[in-house]
Amino acid sequence: MAAMIFMVVCITFQTRNVTDADNQKAILLGVGAAFAVMCATIISLPLFHDTPLNVPPMIATGTVAVVTFWSRSKLS
Repeated sequence: MAAMIFMVVCITFQTRNVTDADNQKAILLGVGAAFAVMCATIISLPLFHDTPLNVPPMIATGTVAVVTFWSRSKLS
């Protein structure tokens, strides 16, 4: 739950001023960091608690994190 709140706060904070490519880079950095934290949270849950590893959400959040970092690198 805390990771999801972190994602929302991170994305909301980064989208406060969207005008050009530099702002888009900041937004994509925030989104990528948020999804990376969420993926790390999903991975760490089975290590520290008795919860089963959820592979599909782990793959999905990791993929979105990688795609956003890749998209950020492609902006000119």
